[in-house]
Amino acid sequence: MQRRLKGLQRVALVYAAVKHAQGLALEQAAGALREAESLVARQRAQAARLHAEGRAALDAGDSLDWKMHESEKHFTEWNADALLQLRARREALMLEAAETYRSGRMQLEQMESVLRELRSKLELERAHNAQRESDDRFLSRQWWDARGGATVNSTDQVSGHLRGLAD
Repeated sequence: MQRRLKGLQRVALVYAAVKHAQGLALEQAAGALREAESLVARQRAQAARLHAEGRAALDAGDSLDWKMHESEKHFTEWNADALLQLRARREALMLEAAETYRSGRMQLEQMESVLRELRSKLELERAHNAQRESDDRFLSRQWWDARGGATVNSTDQVSGHLRGLAD
């Protein structure tokens, strides 16, 4: 059972390493999503700025400057729409990474539960073995004292006497 415990401990270490790697993948996916959201926000802010500058140019009577700002604004809005699609893909990847991470965490917790149970069984087995050895020493001492310290040549006599004491 000790060998099984060591094998399961090695497997648990692998599960922990996989969970760690999945956690890093989740962090990377979340970072990529935040980056896409930031880019979208910057593009939208730039489009708003270009719109305001274009309106100011139009109010000043500079139609050429207004057309340039409007063109840049449309390009910026188009770019923001493309970034929204990128954001949607990154969000899907992040959700997938989060699900993979949750699954890996649950598997690790299950493995740790199995290890705790096996360790508990081993401890119980050790305690039973220690008690059994103590009982054997006690019965041997009782038998020895009952015989007056004399040695017995036959193991059958010893076994018979120990069974009689145990009953």
